[in-house]
Formats: sequence, structure tokens, C-alpha cells
Amino acid sequence: MMSRNSFFKRMKYDLEQRIWLPVLFFIISFLTMEIVLISEFEALWSRATRQTEMLQASFFAERAHDFLLNNFWAPNVGSLVLTIAVAAVSGLSGFAFLHSAKKLDVYHSLPIKRERLFLQQYIYGILYYIVPLLLHVIICLGICAANGMLSGAVLGQALCYVLVQLLIYLVCYAVILVAVCLTGNTIISVLGSAILLTYSLVVVLLKSELMYKFLVTYYEVDSLTGVPAFTPIHLITNMVYALESSTGKYLMYGDGLVYYVKLLVMAVFCTAIALFLYKKRPTEAAGRTMIFAITEPVAKLMVVFPVSILSGYLFDSVMTRNNGVGWFVFGCIFGFIVSCPLMEIIYRKDVKAVLKHPLQLVFNGVFLLAVIGVLHFDVFGYDTYIPKESKLESYAVSYLDLVNVYGGYGNSRESRLSNMAITDNESVRRLLEHAAEVTRPARTRGFDADSEKEYNFSSIVVKYRLNSGREIYRSYNINTADEQVMQWVSDMYDDMEYKMGAYPILTENPDRNYVGILLQYGYHSEDIPLPQEKMERFIETYQQELLTLTFDEIRNEYPVAKLSFAYRDAREEGLEETYAVMETVSYYESSRFTYDWEEYGYEIYPSFTQTIALLEEYGANIVNEITPEEVVSIRICDYSREVNDYDGLLTKEIVLEYTAEEHPEKVALILTNVMPNQMVNSFKMEAMEPNVDVNITYYIDGQERYESCQFYIDSMPEFLIQDMEEAAQ
Repeated sequence: MMSRNSFFKRMKYDLEQRIWLPVLFFIISFLTMEIVLISEFEALWSRATRQTEMLQASFFAERAHDFLLNNFWAPNVGSLVLTIAVAAVSGLSGFAFLHSAKKLDVYHSLPIKRERLFLQQYIYGILYYIVPLLLHVIICLGICAANGMLSGAVLGQALCYVLVQLLIYLVCYAVILVAVCLTGNTIISVLGSAILLTYSLVVVLLKSELMYKFLVTYYEVDSLTGVPAFTPIHLITNMVYALESSTGKYLMYGDGLVYYVKLLVMAVFCTAIALFLYKKRPTEAAGRTMIFAITEPVAKLMVVFPVSILSGYLFDSVMTRNNGVGWFVFGCIFGFIVSCPLMEIIYRKDVKAVLKHPLQLVFNGVFLLAVIGVLHFDVFGYDTYIPKESKLESYAVSYLDLVNVYGGYGNSRESRLSNMAITDNESVRRLLEHAAEVTRPARTRGFDADSEKEYNFSSIVVKYRLNSGREIYRSYNINTADEQVMQWVSDMYDDMEYKMGAYPILTENPDRNYVGILLQYGYHSEDIPLPQEKMERFIETYQQELLTLTFDEIRNEYPVAKLSFAYRDAREEGLEETYAVMETVSYYESSRFTYDWEEYGYEIYPSFTQTIALLEEYGANIVNEITPEEVVSIRICDYSREVNDYDGLLTKEIVLEYTAEEHPEKVALILTNVMPNQMVNSFKMEAMEPNVDVNITYYIDGQERYESCQFYIDSMPEFLIQDMEEAAQ
């Protein structure tokens, strides 16, 4: 057993040497906890005084409760950085005696077993963190009680906060002790700690960048996946991401249970390794770069490989005109040539020892080139891989040129893919097989040299869902100038399983609480608030006609209007409207009502007769035109002219401007031949003049507005062509 007298005597001595550590931690934590909490409460009370007397208490309670549970007692970046920093300083300072032969002689001459000495020093480092932390938490809970905010939920969240911070501290502390026990001086210990704390995170980020660089169909859902999180910072990052992705109203610590177990296991495992290394570490090894020779080749590879890859990216980013891999490979070789000798010099502390281990040098170089070669030549067929049909459960396809509607999905393409499951569609299978076959040549060479067809590439993202539950993502190119490809796309779009996943409104959660619509009619817009029964009737009508929409209509017709849905934030339910309007984080405000709007609009086509009729019944007046009298000016920019400016061909911009007052007939003629860009989908862009932009300034309802348009192909008036010719001279 550990002697109590010995423990406290040594703790008193250690505290005298390191009293600065808990004191400094206490001061910094005071600034980031008590001061922040008091400041936030004062700000909330100040805002509460602007409300009616009846709402003041509820306003403060709601906002303070949300702040405590979602921010203050959450593992935010500040608290995480502080915890990791204290763990690093505590571990490095507490076991710094390992780097001094004289101190080691003194410590190991004490009548205490090495295991006991290690555990005592280990516990001191934990106490210097947990005692100040608990004091701060108790004080903060007292501040909460003084403001009437001490509840079971707040107490529970505070307890979870302490336990999670302690777990993070323990695992970082243990890993740093491993680094200290492996190295012989403080500088190398610091570098080793940084490597052991972050290495798997560095690897997964490098892996992601390498895949993007060499594999053209690579699509990343989460940049932190694909490599096991075997170092603390990577595991902590994944844990925080999991907590932030919680679906509850408040941060739910229970969602990170798996990560807590992993952190605890890692902390215990690394502590055991540190203790083992401490026992095996020879006293005379103090001052060496690395204590155990067996770790040398592994440590070199761990440093040389990422340094070489980062060097490659540095050269590749500087040489921006080069789209190949030449400068990247050169940068990798340069980084390798620099880092390998440098590692030998650090190890040997002798410039002459550069070529002391040629076999390690050769192995590291071959490994680096092998990784680059395998990726560059796609040796394993990553870009052309498609799961066998017998192993495939379903497909999901995100094709934004076809359906550029986010709605309830927000900006998440993955949400669209997760809500789609296409099965038993031969056209989709053939489309993806073709896309996998042509994408790599198309992206690496820009075109297929064996094909005489013109190419017009568009991008799709695919998720293959396997029977095993595994999900595989790919990003492909498809040629929209190929009619066979477009036929496959047509068959895919007409598949109900595709539509149900592509349009959020078809499968929207009824709790979405839609309360109105925003309509865009080319040059006009209008917001229409609707009571629940009218909203439900409109959505049902629109859904029915959306399901009957065909790909041919999308490709050949222009929409008559676009719409977005307005919704009331569920957190504001039961509060007065003025209160809801004032506190909504992001809102659309008009003269009629204020609510949040979904991003991007659904399209209304001429065939949507029932939807259009219903809108007219609700008071909408769909008008896609403006009159010359409403126009202030039309500015036309032509980018199609090229002139020789000695350095090569440069685009010459020609700008013409017509005002309604001076050129009423010309303005009227221009208006009949242009279409607002917001009403033109990606397929109809082929029917628009690509090199001429039309910018119209006009007045609607007493307000000046601005719209960007384009001419239909071959529809520019003769007078405009002549004016452009004259301006080009």
C-alpha cells in the first residue's frame, strides 16, 4: 500500500515546486467561467427589461437555461484547449526529473518503489487540475442559484461537464506521460507529445487531401472519418461533433457515451504503458533523444511521411498554374530529402550522422513513393468501383442541376442522400456504371479523346447502401450532351423513389410548422401568410402535381414561379409575436409578417394548373413581366470579344446602357427577349446566350430593384448587335 505520510510529504514538496500550476489554472478559469457567467446573466437581464413586465422573468429564464445547458456547461473550444494545455504542462513539469541524471539519482535513491513514485507523481498532476475545477464549478452553481437558475437539469449538466473534462484531462495527461517516458529531454518531449496527441487526426486529414488530389470520384461526408481515432485530439474532436449533432433541444451528454468509454480505456491503457516505460527506462538514458532504440524507425516514419506530403501540398499550392501532380511529387521529394537528414541529426546530435541508417532512409522513401503511385494510378480501381448488384440494397443520387431545392434539408447534401433509396431501377444502374467509366478520363484529360461528341459535364453525388449496412459515396461526371445519358436521367427522375428523396416537401415532418409561402415571379415577389387549413391544402395540391412532373417538362419548359416555405421556429411557440420576432436568430421581414424561410425554392411549372389556381384564390397574381415604364435602365455586358494584349488573348468587356427615358423602344424590345436568371434551371441554361449579361434596374411597388437576366439563344435584337460592333471598334 502507498504510505499516507509519504504521499502527503512528497505532495507538499511537489506543491512548493509547482504551486504556480494550479494557481495559474485557477486564475485563467476564473476569467473563462465566473466572469463569463456573470457577464452573460447581466446581458440577459438587460435585454429582459425591454420586454413587458409579464415576460421579463420568462425571457431571462428561457435564455439563461438555454445558455447554461447548450453553451456554458458544454465542452466548448475554450474549455477543451485549457484542459489539454493544463494536462500538457502538468505532465511535462511533473516528470521533468526524468530528463536530468542528477535528479533521477536523487529520486531513485528514495526508499520508494518506482511504481509508487510514478503513481504519486501521477496523482499530484490530477489533483492540480480537478481541485481548482471543482471550486469553480461550485462557485458558478452558487451564481446560478443567486439568479434563480439552479435546477436539476443544470446540476446534472454541470456534473456531466466535470466528468467529461476530467476524462479529457486524464487521457491527454496519460499520453503526454508516454511521450515523456520515451524521450530524454524536454524539447523532444514537447514534440513527441504533440505527435502522440494529434497523429491520427493529422493522418485522417492528410488521407482526405490525398484522396481529393488523386482520386477524382472521391466524395467526403466527414473529413474526420476513414481512420480510427487512436490519438486523444482526434477522439475528442469526434466526441464534440457527436454532441453538437445531438437532435435534442439541449446538448445531451448521453449521446457521447461511446466516446467516454473510449477515452477511459485510452487513458487507462496509456497510463499502463507510461508506467511500464517508466519502470524499464534506464537511469543513465537521461539526455538522450529517444530512450528505446526500437522506437527510432517508427518515429522517423511517423514524422517523415506527413512532412513530405505537406511539403508536396506547399509546392502544389504555390505553383497554381500546374494542374498535374508534377510539383506535388517534387515537393514530396524535397520534403523527404530535408526531413530525413534532419531526423538523423536530431537523433544523433551530429551532422556527420546523416547517412547512419541507409536502410531506414530507403524504406521511408519507397513507402512514400508507393503511396503516391498507388493513388495516382488508381491501382485498386477506386474511381471505377461499383458494388455488385447482389451486395447492393439501394442507390441515392443527388443531382443539383436537376433538383436544386434544399428546403428542410438545409445545406446538407447528405440529408438528401440519407432520405433516398432507389431500388430495382436498371436505368440508374446503367447511368452510374457509365459515369464511373467516364469520370476519371473526363476529369484528368478534360474530355474523352475517343468520342466525337461534344461534352457538357455535370456533377452528381451517389451513395451506395450495401446489404451489410455500409455506405459508399462517390462523385461522378455525366455528359448532359449525350441523349442516352439524358434518357437514363429521365428514367431516374420519373422514379417515385427518387422524387420522394429529392424533394423534402414530399416527406416533410409535420412538425415543420409551415405558416406561409414566398413566391418569386421572375421580376416580382410576394409573401403570403396562410392559416393551417389553407397551408395544408396548398401543400397537398403542390405535392400531387410535383409527383406528376416529368423530366421532359423540366428540360423543355420554364417555370412560371418559384416558391419557398415559411415556418415558425418551434422554440417560439406560445410566446407573443413581438417577442418571437425580436428574438428570432435569422428571419425574413416584410410588411405583412416575420418568419424564418427555407433555403432555395421549389419550381411551379405551367402544368401545375391546380397549384396556380389555388395561389390565385389565395390572392397571388403571378406576373412574370415588367413594362418599359417600370424600367430605370438596362445595362448589357458582352464578354465574348477577345483582343491581343501582347501577353495573349484577353477578354474585352463591352458595356452598353439603355434608359427607359431615352430608349423606350429599345428597352421594350430587350424585355421581350430576356429571362431572369432565377427562373432558368441548369438544363434551360443551354438555351440562353452565355456571354452576354443583362442587368435591369426597375421600380416595383415604389421600391427600386435589380435583376440579372440573359438573352435567349439567337434572340438579341439587331440594333443591339450593331451597337456592340460599334463599341468593339
